[in-house]
Amino acid sequence: MYPINNFTILKFWQKQVILFIISISFYPAFSSNEIFKGVHHDDYSVSFSGYVSIGGIDQYIEVNGKDEEKLLLLILQSDPGTSDISMYNTYNKHLKDSFIVAFWDQRGTGKSYNKNIPDTSMTYDQLFKDTYEVVKWLCKKFDKKKLLLFGASWGGTLGMRVVSKYPELFYGFIASSPILNAAETMKLSNQLTLQKAKSAHHRVATRRLERLNPPFDLSTKKGFNKFKTQKKLVMYFGGYIANQEAIELYSDARFYNKYNSLLALITLIRGVTYSYRLYGPGFQRLSLN
Repeated sequence: MYPINNFTILKFWQKQVILFIISISFYPAFSSNEIFKGVHHDDYSVSFSGYVSIGGIDQYIEVNGKDEEKLLLLILQSDPGTSDISMYNTYNKHLKDSFIVAFWDQRGTGKSYNKNIPDTSMTYDQLFKDTYEVVKWLCKKFDKKKLLLFGASWGGTLGMRVVSKYPELFYGFIASSPILNAAETMKLSNQLTLQKAKSAHHRVATRRLERLNPPFDLSTKKGFNKFKTQKKLVMYFGGYIANQEAIELYSDARFYNKYNSLLALITLIRGVTYSYRLYGPGFQRLSLN
């Protein structure tokens, strides 16, 4: 467990808070294409980056690889509304030596965020349909009969559902810490973190955790704020991400890096809050039981 103090929590979140305020106050009326046209891409013999009509709206897909004969690997994002593309491009570029690696910003996420997306379409069932369409498009585009699928957390749960429904489209599926029951995960996280807070005699954290009372309704501001508080405190006591240095590396790779301009960064953050608000009710009920 790394040192616990209020400044540590603030240090991780202050960039997000400041940029979120900017995004609300000064966000210009640009489309995703205009905002992200300057995004950096390395040169690969197999390469695609652009918008594809998926589920009735344009969604961003990025594919890179060094050998067209390699296995096609689709990496599903790990959180609602949170693009993983720049993080993998920062730390896992070597995957493109062994695979044709495909990324996809789900509707409402990153480069696929658009204020004109119908709120009613932001459901887990629609996301499942979108995933199927993306897989079919990728296989057709790159002349593959099947592909390999990877998903962590939220992506792991989504992947399990898609693979079980359409096994003929996949060579295999790798799940990392999939969400088996979102409501129970929130409860257990709170219980375990509360135990750590009490053991550390941290009275402020103990009081906060005792007042949270999960699961949370992420579609409401109050519920979403409680969820964020719990996540901060879980990290506070060494969970979720190993230590403060890892938290900063994770945050910088996902948001503050050469792949994101300021306007792109603002769009990424808006996509997170937008997606959690609309996926919230479904996320709380998410379960494979």
